[in-house]
Amino acid sequence: MTRLGRLIGKATWHSICHLGLLKKHNTNKCSYPSYSTSVLRIEIVQSTAPVLKQHSEQIGKKFYELLFAKAPDLYNLFNQTNQKRGLQQEALGYAVYAAGEHITNLDAIMPVITRVTQKHRAIGVKPEQYPLVGETLLEAVKEVLESAATDDIIGAWGKAYEYIADAFIQIEQDLYKEAKEQAGGWEGFRSFTVTRKVAESDDVTSFYLEPSDKQALAGFEPGQYLTIKAEVPGEKYKHIRHYSLSDAPGKSYYRISVKRERSNEGKPAGIISNDLHDRIQEGDSLLFSTPAGDFTLDHTDDHLVLIGGGIGVTPLMSMINTVADQSPDREVT
Repeated sequence: MTRLGRLIGKATWHSICHLGLLKKHNTNKCSYPSYSTSVLRIEIVQSTAPVLKQHSEQIGKKFYELLFAKAPDLYNLFNQTNQKRGLQQEALGYAVYAAGEHITNLDAIMPVITRVTQKHRAIGVKPEQYPLVGETLLEAVKEVLESAATDDIIGAWGKAYEYIADAFIQIEQDLYKEAKEQAGGWEGFRSFTVTRKVAESDDVTSFYLEPSDKQALAGFEPGQYLTIKAEVPGEKYKHIRHYSLSDAPGKSYYRISVKRERSNEGKPAGIISNDLHDRIQEGDSLLFSTPAGDFTLDHTDDHLVLIGGGIGVTPLMSMINTVADQSPDREVT
C-alpha cells in the first residue's frame, strides 16, 4: 500500500475507488475517469480556480454570512471563536481552490480530503446538509465575483461541487459505520464523566474522562482527538471543539489536556477552554464523539522524530506514552 493509502486507511481508500470517483488500475493507484471531463467542464473549473483563490477570503466571509442567515442552527456545528478570528473562512477558501485546481487528480489533495471528512464525522455532518452548502457557496461566488461569475462558470463549479460532495458523503458514511461498529464504539455523542481534573500549569488542565454508562471504551490511534459538544451558560448555541488525546490508548479513560485560551491582541478568549477550566469539575458530565483524526503515530520501528511546541505537544504526549508502553527500545527524538 502506498504512503497515501496508509494515511487515509485501507477502508476509506477502497471506498473512494469504488465510488467511481477514482478508477482503480493494476496497483493501489487510482486515476480520474475519462468520462467525467465533458460532464464537469474541467477546463472552466481549473482555469477559474486561481480567481477563486485570489478572492478566497471574501468568498469565505460571504459564504458563512449567507449560510448562517439561511440556517442559524448550523452555528451549533461551527467553532464560533474561529469564526470571529476568520480562520474557518480562510480554510474554506483554500479548500474550494484546491479542489478545483486538482479536480482531475484528487489523489494530490487526498490528505486534505481525509482531514476534512474525519472532522465532518466527528462533528456530525449529514448528507442532507451538503446541498444547502453547495447552493450557498455558489451564491457567495456570484456575489463576490459579480459579472465575472458567468452562468457557465457557476454551472461548472456546481457540477464540480456535486461531484466532490458525493465523494465526501460516501467516505463519511464509512467513517460513521466504523465509529459505531468498532469495539467500544458509539453513534453521535456519548456522555463521559470527569473523574479527575489536574492542573498541569497555570494555563493547561488535564481532564480524565470515563464513560458515564460504564460500558467499553473505543480504542484510538495516538495523535487523534476527541470532539466535545458543550452547552455553555449564557451562550445561545452549542459549541463544538476538538481536543487531542494526551495519553496512550488502552487505558480505562481518555485524557485531554486543554490550554486556557485568553483574549489577546483583539482576539476573543476561548469559550470552551475557559468554561472547562472555570466551571467543569470532577463528577461533571461532558459529551464526546468517538476519536478521530489523521495525524497518527507511525508504528514502524524507525527512529521517531517528534516536533511540537506549546499546547501542540498534546498529541505527541500520546505518541510518546504509547511508544514507552509498547516499544520501549524504539529511538525517539
